[in-house]
Amino acid sequence: MPNTATVNVNILDLSFSVSQITKGIVFMEGITERGPIANPNQVFRNFNQFQRVYGGLLSTTDFPHLAKRALDGGAALRVSRIAHYTDITDPSTLTALKADLALTTRIVFDAAIVTGNTYNVIIDGVPVSVPFNTDNDTTLADIATAITALGSVNTAYVRVPPSTSGTIIVIPEDATNVLSMGLGNAGEITGGATQAGVTKNTHVGILDEHGNLIFSAFIKYEGADYNNVTVHIYPASNGNANAFNLGVQHTTDSNLNESYPNLLIIGSPQAAISHYLDDVIIGSQLIDITYGDLSSYTQPVRPMNQAKQFNGGSDGGTVTIQDYVGDSVGTGLHTFDPYDDSMVVMAPEISDSIFNQAGSVYAAGRRDLQFFAHLPNASTTETALISARATTAIDTPYASIFAGGLKVVNPITGLTENISELGDVAYLSTRAEHAYGAWRSFSGPELGVMGNVVGTLNNFGGQGQQASLNALANREINMVVDRFNKTLLWDCYSGQQSYSKLSQNGVVRLLIFIEKSLRPTLERYLQQPNDFGSWKQLAGEVTPFLDYLKSTQARALFDYKWDGDQDKTNLDDLSVNNATDVGLGKYKVDLYLNIIPAMVELTLNITVTPSNISFSSN
Repeated sequence: MPNTATVNVNILDLSFSVSQITKGIVFMEGITERGPIANPNQVFRNFNQFQRVYGGLLSTTDFPHLAKRALDGGAALRVSRIAHYTDITDPSTLTALKADLALTTRIVFDAAIVTGNTYNVIIDGVPVSVPFNTDNDTTLADIATAITALGSVNTAYVRVPPSTSGTIIVIPEDATNVLSMGLGNAGEITGGATQAGVTKNTHVGILDEHGNLIFSAFIKYEGADYNNVTVHIYPASNGNANAFNLGVQHTTDSNLNESYPNLLIIGSPQAAISHYLDDVIIGSQLIDITYGDLSSYTQPVRPMNQAKQFNGGSDGGTVTIQDYVGDSVGTGLHTFDPYDDSMVVMAPEISDSIFNQAGSVYAAGRRDLQFFAHLPNASTTETALISARATTAIDTPYASIFAGGLKVVNPITGLTENISELGDVAYLSTRAEHAYGAWRSFSGPELGVMGNVVGTLNNFGGQGQQASLNALANREINMVVDRFNKTLLWDCYSGQQSYSKLSQNGVVRLLIFIEKSLRPTLERYLQQPNDFGSWKQLAGEVTPFLDYLKSTQARALFDYKWDGDQDKTNLDDLSVNNATDVGLGKYKVDLYLNIIPAMVELTLNITVTPSNISFSSN
């Protein structure tokens, strides 16, 4: 029967496709100058970003330099700053301390000082005694002057609180001025017909001109470097006498300085409804803010101009190998547990065998990345390197072992120094991942060349050292060598001791890549109907992805087979699954992969023929 003329539009929904995983990210842990401890929540793509958060190069550790080389080479990093715990299984035992804003001490007199009175106090062990002079105001000024004259006190001044009959002497404290007070902890009034009561209180925060707390500031992270941070209150740039500028300054790194101009407190707000420092709360990478309750203050409310320094920050105890290893509570290697966007985890300057073994166990347990191990630069012979490798006891394709070390020029001192090769290995792996795919070997004369290098520490690249280089490769040790007037990574084996296709890093990384790519698609089918339609749809979604890996562009697979009963229409015909399991909501797919390996041996046969032999084509 004929139909009327019509246009049919069919929509094929390909929005659910195999995920494109993030490329080129490396998990790194090490000691830094500052920054969050055990919290790799940021991805850094250049050293300027890294330096703002974690600080620059250090003479006490190579880690920032190795991170810089990785970043300069094109890698992206998630960084976990390492510090010491007295109990690695308990994050609360972190020994590093946050700096605190210097206290402000207030000596409060609840009545006027009268004839015959003497104020007595002991400050940092030094007695202070000031007799009545002329009147209350003059005497209080004398007390402030006497306190300021102490070597431990920078300044003291008199303030009269609003709406009270009392008087306050305010003593700002900073890193060089932390007070210990005696005689009743506030001093005492003696002599005269009557004696005023004297009390002392302290504030950790920014005060107004009457000595009242306006807000408190807290350093975000632990470490001695944050003792260099000062909070400043300045006159407003716009000339409004009731407004103010707030500055956060780092005395040794001006790149960290922050400025928040023309802030204005409207009315006398309670803490819960205050917003005048929201820009600081959102924008500062150095401090956090807690609002004070200003509801009882006389308007206009404004912090007085001042500079308050942080002090007491500490890097904590000496870092141990166990701090690098960590525990499943979220320390050491386990700080990376919440993240799955990397193919590699490493602590590039650490060559300790305990750590190398722990790192390989961690990666093998996850099965979604490889641990890159570094053997000691001090192991200079074939025998020493093989012995060092043996002590790691690594036997898993989810680890890979590197050695050789590098001679490089320190970018600050200009002097040649010896470092681990892993910072450079990190960018080699990510370059290959970006350019060709995670499955591509990142060693050899094409993809393994390292730049900005003087040479290796332990070179096995000479033709006369081929036997030693082969012996090291037989123990899964990937050496950085000097060859062809280049410094390059020569081999790219996994840490699996028995030889198979999984001995090649490229093969292991392809399997990791496939699992990472397919997992979101597979998980999306959970709780969907376990029937022929779902099976066929799933096969249709993954086929283009696997076809790409088989293509001449990707060069990852010779061939594959996705075998999951996706072509069946009757439960009696199932070959991979069975009706009982299907009835219980279970579905299984067998994926067969014929993986293209990297070429690791090339043989050229040369035959010398008699002179009368001709090779001309017929």
